[in-house]
Amino acid sequence: MWNTLKIEGIVKGPLALGWNCGLLESDGTVRAEVQGRRCKEKARGNVRGFSLLEVMVALAILATAFTAVLKLHSDAMDMVIAGRTHTQGAELAQYKLTEIELAGLEGLALQSGEFGEIAPQYAWDVTVEPTPLESWSKVTVTVNNIHLRSGDEFRLTAYLLKSKPDEEKDEEKKEAPKQE
Repeated sequence: MWNTLKIEGIVKGPLALGWNCGLLESDGTVRAEVQGRRCKEKARGNVRGFSLLEVMVALAILATAFTAVLKLHSDAMDMVIAGRTHTQGAELAQYKLTEIELAGLEGLALQSGEFGEIAPQYAWDVTVEPTPLESWSKVTVTVNNIHLRSGDEFRLTAYLLKSKPDEEKDEEKKEAPKQE
């Protein structure tokens, strides 16, 4: 059960040959308890480590996994940016459509432009198309980010009255109180 090895030099106290395989005796001999393959190899003096091939395969696996994780992170960041751009485009398109509704289609002076200080990196474009109903118009507001590639745009379409009929305008004038 015990193998004895002679060690040269002065060593005192317990000696771990790896995984507590032995003890150093006072006369310099090592009493090694053989408990497993590693202890047996340590006792015989032919301890093996990992081969270069095993290390290279392990590094290749780690590099592949790390590359996949970086790709996932990059894709996630792209989706966050696209979502933010799409959300801001929707808000700005609604803002512009509200401006058009308040001013009326007759008050629409420009067909395109930029948002200025509100969102300097975004531009807008408005198209007004006729519909089969004479008093209605199809209004499409397109918002896109100037710095991103084309195709990343947001479109909002609404149907608006061209103007109030003349009868309704006359009724509003009659109902409005006169200011003196």
